[in-house]
Amino acid sequence: MSRVRFTLPQVKDYPDSRPSACPHCGSVILNRHGKVTKRVTDLYISEVTVIRYRCTDCLKTFRHYPKGVDSHDRSLRLRGVSALSWALGLSLRSVSHLLSALGCGLSRMSIWRDVQEWGSGALSGWMNRTRGRVRVMGADETVIRLRGKKTVLGFVTDAKSGQLVGMDVLVDRDSEGFMRWLQRYVSRFGVEAMVTDDLSTYKPVVERLGIEHQVCIAHVRKNVRRRIDEIDGWDWHRENDRKAQDQVQDS
Repeated sequence: MSRVRFTLPQVKDYPDSRPSACPHCGSVILNRHGKVTKRVTDLYISEVTVIRYRCTDCLKTFRHYPKGVDSHDRSLRLRGVSALSWALGLSLRSVSHLLSALGCGLSRMSIWRDVQEWGSGALSGWMNRTRGRVRVMGADETVIRLRGKKTVLGFVTDAKSGQLVGMDVLVDRDSEGFMRWLQRYVSRFGVEAMVTDDLSTYKPVVERLGIEHQVCIAHVRKNVRRRIDEIDGWDWHRENDRKAQDQVQDS
């Protein structure tokens, strides 16, 4: 079983380093230009110090924030907690009640904006965080409701490590749509084989990509078990299948 670890950003009340360059022109020669106090909404910190710098080339000033703080009035940690709580199954109202109990009450609209912000950041970062080659790739799709409408999400994983490589919204579920979805992953990571469910849409896509294809063993077992249950007089097969499953779980 793969494990998922959530790491929330740390929040500090004072910058522990200088900016490396001017965000406007890229110059590295910067002069300190005062400091200001900024109030933030966070689980532990209510106030931070922000240092202002002035670029000697373009003469523009900018703010340098402590770790875990940006121009928002809520810290990155709090925004991460609200988005993560929703992702784990709490409703927007329940997340609002939870954060209020922790002394950081947020409106449901603010929480929804955090969900959208962190979700888009995760989607854009998964592919960039994956390094090296993915020889065997797993692909699957599921249907969720987003703003009351059914939306199809496609998941791509490294079949060896179980690491999530990417997640995309699928507009079309035909072969052409799946081809546009999977081709970039195959090209980028040098995929040699793909593991999927028994959806017939995958077969022509894999053939066009020129890679090996295997149907997930869990889907095979589920389909075989369903077919056996539909046949009369095969009780001993059903019993043996259940015993085999129990032995696998015990081991």
